[in-house]
Amino acid sequence: MVDTQLVMYDEDYRKILGVLQRLARDANAKGIFLVDKNGQLVAETGEMRGIDSTSLASLTAGSVAATGGLAKIIERKSSRSTSTRASATTSTSPWWGAA
Repeated sequence: MVDTQLVMYDEDYRKILGVLQRLARDANAKGIFLVDKNGQLVAETGEMRGIDSTSLASLTAGSVAATGGLAKIIERKSSRSTSTRASATTSTSPWWGAA
């Protein structure tokens, strides 16, 4: 798999930054990060003094990926157990009769 870096025009970056700044203000947040799916920091705004935003972005992307992986595992297990329960409750005898 080839990783590609995000490239954007300065005008687009400024628009994104404006949206992040408005979000930070509206949400009364100390800071906002925009991170791509590979963990690359795209933009940040707010009080970021003393915070390693690059590491935080990477760790956040890893956490999101891990959560997505767990959800897939749980979904597969859930669908298997549902089909197993359905076949286990299916019977040829009526519910009121003996086997």
